[in-house]
Amino acid sequence: MTDEWPHHRTARANLEFIRAHGKDAWLSAQRKEWSCPSCGSDIMWYQRQCSCGRGLDAWELPARGASRSHD
Repeated sequence: MTDEWPHHRTARANLEFIRAHGKDAWLSAQRKEWSCPSCGSDIMWYQRQCSCGRGLDAWELPARGASRSHD
């Protein structure tokens, strides 16, 4: 959870949310967070543009050659 990949850093907060609110609430929040606000298509962490053309607030990829370990 502490490597250079931004999506790895969300694990602890996600687990805490699940403990506090339950998995169904977490899944609902994730569906909303990872859907395009314009068309509802699924989006991914580093995706900069939806297939509908809308620009997305994507996370920055780590520098090339960064470790790909999964903490």
